Amino acid sequence: MRLTPRCETNTKKQFSRTLKKEERISYEGSVKYLFEEKVDKGYYNLVAFVSQTLKLLEGGNKLEVTIRGYCSPLNYNEYNIHLGNRRVASLRNFFFHYRDGMMLPYIASGQLILKNESKGEETAPSGISDNREDKPNSVYNPKAALERRVEIVSVELK
Repeated sequence: MRLTPRCETNTKKQFSRTLKKEERISYEGSVKYLFEEKVDKGYYNLVAFVSQTLKLLEGGNKLEVTIRGYCSPLNYNEYNIHLGNRRVASLRNFFFHYRDGMMLPYIASGQLILKNESKGEETAPSGISDNREDKPNSVYNPKAALERRVEIVSVELK
């Protein structure tokens, strides 16, 4: 099941209007890859990961999970650090609400530790537009969109 068809359509529409007809085909493939392989697949991988994490916790294991939020260079770095923290908070909320709060006792007891990290624009590769007036490239370009993400970067069995 596709999770994001409307977002994908809007992204294609907003960015492709700046492209020549022959460039649109390549771009549309990039957008499809972004939404199918990164957004949708990422969500399903997250659900599988949290399910496995719950099994480990039920088995008495203690885990430390590090979550990192990333940003595109669109805004100033201090703002981006805060934005990365909000992205981390969204993923933490997923853990809190997973299966009606099944993770909460493990979080409260310290058996599951969720560590936060936030990166500003310093991790974005050069060439990603930071021009607010250039929304097709700074917002809708798949390369820029990939920089606005949250990831589980490490899991340690304690």
